[in-house]
Amino acid sequence: MSKMAGYFNEGTPEMVSQFLTIMSNMAVDFRQPNQPRIEKDSNGISFLIRIYGYSLTFFATITDPDLAKKVIQKLDWNKANLASKIPELLACEDSLSEARRNFIDKETESLRALNQEAGDYLKALSQRDLRAEAEKATTQEYEVYIRARNKVYLGLNGLHPNDYFEKIDVPVRF
Repeated sequence: MSKMAGYFNEGTPEMVSQFLTIMSNMAVDFRQPNQPRIEKDSNGISFLIRIYGYSLTFFATITDPDLAKKVIQKLDWNKANLASKIPELLACEDSLSEARRNFIDKETESLRALNQEAGDYLKALSQRDLRAEAEKATTQEYEVYIRARNKVYLGLNGLHPNDYFEKIDVPVRF
């Protein structure tokens, strides 16, 4: 696998170890149709596993039964401990988006009330960055969102995935 890809396509101990580390820190996507697929055949056990919210996929056959068992155990652990927190994350994302939308709507209405002429309104609107202002005005909602996100991606803390992978000793880079 290329170190620049997010696609694990070998069932080697090294690749499996890296993906186990990722699954220890990032939620697997168990939603339909992305849920993990596990199939046993004469060559071993084939896995298709996707990380929630990122283009990281493990699609490989593992011939070592002990290694395959570790992957299955880590999937079970991930589902109980990380993926189970995704609904909370989604609720926090919605809450944050709604708070920001409400701020922008309120400020837009205020500008309209203060600037009756269309030209004046557009000029006043163009002089403000309402999106940036909304971000500053919703810091509490953002902190709640970050706490929820850190339950799905342990220790991510707003890091870019490349920096995050470096932190957890995974050589993959986007």
